[in-house]
Amino acid sequence: MGASVRALRTVDGATDTEIGRHQRTVFVILWALAHLVHLFNQAGGADLSGAVWEPLTLLVLAATLLVLLRPTSAWRLAVLALAQLLHFGADLPGVANHWHIVAAVNAGLLAALVTARRRNREDVGNTALATLLPYARLALILAYGTAALAKLNTAFLDTAHSCAVSMYHDYTAIFAALGLGRPSIPEAVLPWGIAGAELVIAILLVVPRTRALGAVLAVVFHFWMAASPAILVFDFTFVLIAVAFLFLPPQAGAQLVDELRALRAERAWARWLFSRPVLWAVLAVVAAVAVQRDALLGEEGFTLVRWGSLLACGVLATVVFVVTAWRVRGEPVVGQTPARARGAVQLALVALIVANALAPFAGGKTVGTFAMFSNLSTEQQESNHLLLPRLPVDTAQDDLVEIVEAEDEDLAELGEEGWLLSHHELRRRLADEPDAAITYERDGEVIALEQAAHDPELVSLDPIRHRLIGHRPVDPDGPECSW
Repeated sequence: MGASVRALRTVDGATDTEIGRHQRTVFVILWALAHLVHLFNQAGGADLSGAVWEPLTLLVLAATLLVLLRPTSAWRLAVLALAQLLHFGADLPGVANHWHIVAAVNAGLLAALVTARRRNREDVGNTALATLLPYARLALILAYGTAALAKLNTAFLDTAHSCAVSMYHDYTAIFAALGLGRPSIPEAVLPWGIAGAELVIAILLVVPRTRALGAVLAVVFHFWMAASPAILVFDFTFVLIAVAFLFLPPQAGAQLVDELRALRAERAWARWLFSRPVLWAVLAVVAAVAVQRDALLGEEGFTLVRWGSLLACGVLATVVFVVTAWRVRGEPVVGQTPARARGAVQLALVALIVANALAPFAGGKTVGTFAMFSNLSTEQQESNHLLLPRLPVDTAQDDLVEIVEAEDEDLAELGEEGWLLSHHELRRRLADEPDAAITYERDGEVIALEQAAHDPELVSLDPIRHRLIGHRPVDPDGPECSW
């Protein structure tokens, strides 16, 4: 172990120590990489047709690259946090769950940077990060814990509908395609095993003595889940790696920095790999692919490159995380700041995280509520959760329509497959196609329109509700696996 680790036994709240600085610097680098992986994997949504030139996407990309080139810069970190929050707000409500976690942490980061600027003009970045890290831990615990809790429902535990079983089939299809045969695991074990594992990890993260173990298990478990090309959720995994690093002893940052310095000093290939021109070239290639996507490679080519490159990066990041955690095992963490929120801003953000997770049970939104791949259903005032009931109030979540016939291809496909859609979401889709013909059934009444615009309400959006609230399509035969 390097001299800096042997000499200093401190906590992440001590801004004037080398160990604290190393931990925060490593976190910033991992945090910026998580943003880059998100852009590489999801920018532009599921539709991969054409280049992605949205100004906010490019702003996040530029800010990410600036932070990676100088992770100690407070103003660059502030620009990244602000850019991501603007990107997040513009994409609401259909935003991925991990991007909600990133937004919650970035909001806390931006507030911490503003406060630190007022109080300590000489060391703004380290002062802000020292304040942020305990809150970031708490944000992850809340998001992870509520995601695990959401799986305690009758559909997830039913092998006929469970995401655990369908994802297992998708995952093991790789082995069959390679002629290796499918691994044999009893399907009845999968839902209980996955739900139980996530709940145990959440508990381990809460307990100070076991939180490093919980962090390692969370990273390994979710890397395994993300490795399937049918799922491609490496962006969540990289967000998890960044924040989970904060659950390791503070010496982990110094340990990693010492080893990288030693590697550069001893190996010529490492000096070449970590040289600024090479880093610039790698980041430029990643940025070009993230922006141009299938315009450069074609849809199948981009999907293959995306999966292969993220798999390789995921393997490297997971191995480095586990090895680093192993090498600092037993390091004293006495006095290390626990997971907590301090100040009005952090407390308000914690309340928003909890409210976001409970929104389905209150009849609110069902998209981006940390219920990914959980089979949770709360529509029509009926909750399939084993512990949490649905609030008995009629809301837009319960106003479901059946598509009988539609000119819009996506709506027509939903109708053919028997899915239901909230009237709230039908309005969102038809607002972009007011001239499209639509026939749907609502409250037992069949409504046929040669043009959706013939019903002004159907093609109009509420500027607040449609920005903040999104609903998933509903399968009347039972909740199917969905993000």
